[in-house]
Amino acid sequence: MERKLATLEVIKDIQPIPGADNIEVATVRGWKVVVKKGLFEIGSLCVYFEIDSFLPELPEFEFLRKYCFATLNTGEKGFRIRTVNMREQLSQGLALPLSHLSNFFLTSKTFTIGTDLTNLLGVKKWELDVSAYLHGDILGYFPSFVPKTDEERIQNLSELYPLLRQKSFNVTEKLDGTSFTAFYYNDTFGVCSQNRELKESDTNIYWQFFHKYKIGDFLKSLPFPSAIQGEIVGGKIQGNPYKLPNYRLYVFNLINLDNQKRLDIFSPANHSLLSNAGLDTVPLLFSDFFLPSSLDTLIAFSSGHSLVNPNTTREGLVLRNFENSYTSFKVISNNFLLKQKD
Repeated sequence: MERKLATLEVIKDIQPIPGADNIEVATVRGWKVVVKKGLFEIGSLCVYFEIDSFLPELPEFEFLRKYCFATLNTGEKGFRIRTVNMREQLSQGLALPLSHLSNFFLTSKTFTIGTDLTNLLGVKKWELDVSAYLHGDILGYFPSFVPKTDEERIQNLSELYPLLRQKSFNVTEKLDGTSFTAFYYNDTFGVCSQNRELKESDTNIYWQFFHKYKIGDFLKSLPFPSAIQGEIVGGKIQGNPYKLPNYRLYVFNLINLDNQKRLDIFSPANHSLLSNAGLDTVPLLFSDFFLPSSLDTLIAFSSGHSLVNPNTTREGLVLRNFENSYTSFKVISNNFLLKQKD
């Protein structure tokens, strides 16, 4: 499922910012967003743009030019929404009244709360380029029979937080790299990046790891059609935030493609399978972890040192529960977001 970068939402709360006369902080879902004072009331409708949104170069967004103007690797110009700190208040995203976007005919009569407006408003996801050496040649779209790897952010699940507190989770470090998927299905092997299946090649890093770790032999040895997913870090990826001398692969998912079920890689049997195959798993911080009483406490807890390199900071956490229906989400460290330069 593609990420909803722009949605119709309601302002849940408004609070003053100490020492600020012209701005205040609004709550949208679980996000805190700095807005102009008096622009909204509690219960007002807004269009909310998540962080990592890339807004098109249109008159409606021209007021962002001084602070948010950016250029995609494709050469397309627009405005990038990111985490910022204003008057000691963290602001994550952009909230605009419907009247500001009247040219798009946005009204509460034609759209309901939560409606995805990403395509209507021409919003794209801001992403750093992955070089041809890493990415390779595209074979096709990401296969539909393999679940994609992108977990939802906890701020978008704020209404479910009381229910999530009733579950226990494996807590792993979220790694800042590039997503890797390999599968064996219908007697065919395949390798994918985040969004595309890739042609086999000796020169791109994804297929290099597939052959280096004999992942084909591992997948074929399982008693069901299967896939593994992981994160490749180091080298030229994301500026190598872990300062590693070479590339590494860390596995975070093992999937039975017969039923689309994700398996617990930290159960003794599955962890032993991966270890015997020479495959490292993402760092496990806690098992049987229960969420703290507040969302803000959990977000603060996500900051810390990386277990890949303790001299660097971690991007955040991923939490997974395998009981009954699978549940997972990510918690990105605000400290990490504020340090991002690209």
